[in-house]
Amino acid sequence: MIALIVDDELEIRAGLRANFPWGDYGIEEALTADDGDTALALARERNPDLILTDIRMKRMSGLELIETRSRERPEGWKSIVISGYDDFDVVRQAMKLGAADYILNTL
Repeated sequence: MIALIVDDELEIRAGLRANFPWGDYGIEEALTADDGDTALALARERNPDLILTDIRMKRMSGLELIETRSRERPEGWKSIVISGYDDFDVVRQAMKLGAADYILNTL
């Protein structure tokens, strides 16, 4: 299984990649991307099983990424949204797009 971590902050991407026990959850490889456009290209190439994405990024938001990927590949993958913004409308929108969870990052 492959995970794709998408965040415009290097510290968040690197921290999640290095400090989460991916192997304990069957994830063999954790890829990273710094924006939605790069993530979409990588997702098309590698077909990750899990996309863990920030909401607000330059060029393409995490919600746009999830929506586009859902149209292209309706099944066979999950998404989790991470945000520093406590905004219920964004949470609701992410869940409508099929996000499995929403993590509020308060660091």
